[in-house]
Amino acid sequence: MFDRIGVFGPAASGALVIVRPVLAELRIQALGVIEDATLDSASVYQARGRLHGYPDPEATKVRRNLAERHNIRGAQIAIGNGAAEFMRSAIHLLAAGGGEVVVPRPSQPLYATLATRAGIQVVEPGMPDDGPDIDALARSVTDRTRVLVLCNPNDPTGAYVPSERLGELLSRLPEHVHVLLDESYVQFQDVEAEDACMSLVEAFPRLLVLRSFSRWDR
Repeated sequence: MFDRIGVFGPAASGALVIVRPVLAELRIQALGVIEDATLDSASVYQARGRLHGYPDPEATKVRRNLAERHNIRGAQIAIGNGAAEFMRSAIHLLAAGGGEVVVPRPSQPLYATLATRAGIQVVEPGMPDDGPDIDALARSVTDRTRVLVLCNPNDPTGAYVPSERLGELLSRLPEHVHVLLDESYVQFQDVEAEDACMSLVEAFPRLLVLRSFSRWDR
């Protein structure tokens, strides 16, 4: 069952002996003789499924299911490694080169951190306890503003901006401003339907909504 492949030092002195198993013999004892190799190969192929292949980079099935669930087009959906990845990419692409990012305070500190690390100026208007002041946010926007970030419901206060108020804000913003709406906690509000704000993307193409799989079932 084992082959000796080397002896180091005199055998009488308790030398180290390296052995290796005879794999063919072990395989026969453990599995027996495979009578139908074709059937065995087919069973292994069916059991492993797509484990040997690369995942779909476009997440086609996931996007199709999400589009049906949320009543939007699959082409409007992108799948990534968390909302922070999209937030970082959007801020860099839209505001780099002299732009500003407006982030109401207090809110999730990640937003300002992402902009600061990219060398982008951050404007932080104060936020009342009951949620962002739409008029104050509109006044915070200047010719240099490229991105307005809203966490809805807000983290950490829990304040929620209804879709009607959000639509009012979007209608007042100039063409050069995009709104990043972080809805990672949207399932925790009971003010209106879950997709009320997301549905505004059809009327306002500069609205980018971010959702997360990591919090919806908590």
